[in-house]
This record gives sequence, C-alpha cells and structure tokens, in this order.
Amino acid sequence: MKTVSGVLQTVGESRSNKSQVYYSYIEIGGEMLKKVVTFRGLNGKLRAELGNHITLYLNGDFLVALEASNGKTYCTEKASSQMTKAVIFLIAGIILTIVLFPAGILFGGILGFVALMLWSGASRVNSGSSIPGAIEVPRDSF
Repeated sequence: MKTVSGVLQTVGESRSNKSQVYYSYIEIGGEMLKKVVTFRGLNGKLRAELGNHITLYLNGDFLVALEASNGKTYCTEKASSQMTKAVIFLIAGIILTIVLFPAGILFGGILGFVALMLWSGASRVNSGSSIPGAIEVPRDSF
C-alpha cells in the first residue's frame, strides 16, 4: 500500500456512479496522483480536507483510506458481499467442470476467472480496513 502525505491542494474533476467516485487527479504535497478511484463514502471526507495536511492510503489507483488533519483515519468498509460472490462463482465453476467434463472446463474456467477478478477487487478495497484504529465509512454516501 502506498501512502502520500502533504497538504491537499486540489481535487480535480470527478464523476461518480452509484458507489464510486473517479477523480481525474488529486494534488497533494506537490505530487499529482492521476485517475484515482474511491467509494462515495470517502469523497466527503477527502473534499473536507482541502488545504489541510493529510495522508492518503492507496492500493494501486484506489484510495482506500485517509488520515485527516484531526488525526483520525477513515477507510472504506469491507466489501464482504463481493468476497461472497467470488466464492459462489468459484464453487459453481468447480461443479460445472466436474459435471460437464470436458466441455465444462471452458465454463468452469470462465467462472473461475470471474471469481478471481471479484476476489482481487475485494481484497484491494479491503486493504484500508487493516490500518490500526481506522474508522470504517459506509461505501455509499446515502
């Protein structure tokens, strides 16, 4: 996990969907972070810190947590439902492979790949919750 500390100078243009916000850039401590993604729940915390000295915690291009100027650390809540979906896809893939062998290998492989993508996405998002004392913020803002 990468950390970037400094004064939050600018939050660039953003667009959002139901649960995530995509920033064109974030300028902090003289560093320009491009194409950053986070959950909507952290968006308000980030924007409230403009002009303050903070620390951002990033996993790849995903903002998973921030330490605010008041010393409190906020992270996105765990994505347990995504992990559950990954396990279901993995089990379905194994069953299809066994039942429909050898044709099931193709379908089982596809479901296994989907499970892997869901699992890796969930573990990337969950990495902020491993920060000691971090306060989990709901993933959706409402």
